[in-house]
Amino acid sequence: MRQRWDGIRDPLAALAAGQSALFEDFVSTEAGTLLGFFRRLGAGPGEAEDLVQETILKLFKGAKNYQSSGRFESYAFRAAR
Repeated sequence: MRQRWDGIRDPLAALAAGQSALFEDFVSTEAGTLLGFFRRLGAGPGEAEDLVQETILKLFKGAKNYQSSGRFESYAFRAAR
């Protein structure tokens, strides 16, 4: 992921606190990274786009139960897997 998404710039912690701008920034800047991840795993273009959407939705829905520990990037890729 191009930016550092941890500590004070944790998109899910911000979302859980009612501040959606950082999560929106994460989605707009990292959707391509997730798309590439799924393509490298063998997903076709349409399937990869669907998987990106499902991953973002999974992160969004889980924000209220999210406990920040460790790197957000790792958490996001675990959710993607």
